[in-house]
Amino acid sequence: MSKKLKISLIIGGVALLLFVSWFFFLKDDYKQIENEVYSLSQWRTHIVHIEMIDDDYALAIYVWGKNQHAGVIEFERTLFGWKMTSGISERLFETHQFVELENFSVIHDSVRPNIKEVRVQLRNGDTHSALIREGNDAAEIYMVNPDRWYYYSDTEDLAGATVTTYDKDGQVVEEIQIPDEPSRGAVTQ
Repeated sequence: MSKKLKISLIIGGVALLLFVSWFFFLKDDYKQIENEVYSLSQWRTHIVHIEMIDDDYALAIYVWGKNQHAGVIEFERTLFGWKMTSGISERLFETHQFVELENFSVIHDSVRPNIKEVRVQLRNGDTHSALIREGNDAAEIYMVNPDRWYYYSDTEDLAGATVTTYDKDGQVVEEIQIPDEPSRGAVTQ
């Protein structure tokens, strides 16, 4: 083998190793998902939270417009980054949203100022704590409540669940009955 060919192979191998290392280890998953959400070009979009679910899936919860719409997008990791698999954005006629995506069901709502805990009781009697995420001040520009609670599952049926919110003293603030039909009949895309 000629010396030039050996040097070319070594340089090519190092370049390939650097590219693979960058691709799998150094890329920013959150930034990729943010870019995908913003690519929808919905007016005044604010991402409330990105939930990384194991290494293969993620959920992005966002609001857009002047607090008139909320959405959830499910992402799946592919060889070339994150791909939207399904999602839905709904006008906020009611305070909570119940959506079924390709792999996950999600219930979410904005957090009232006095809410400190949210519990979801399923029809089968199982009770789970919902996750509460505090937004950032940037959302205030858009007149959006940046704080939201959410509960998601890939195995449980969330239809007909009862959501109970509690204040700091553990007193019930509100009890919400989740409908049997997700998204008020809207179709996910």
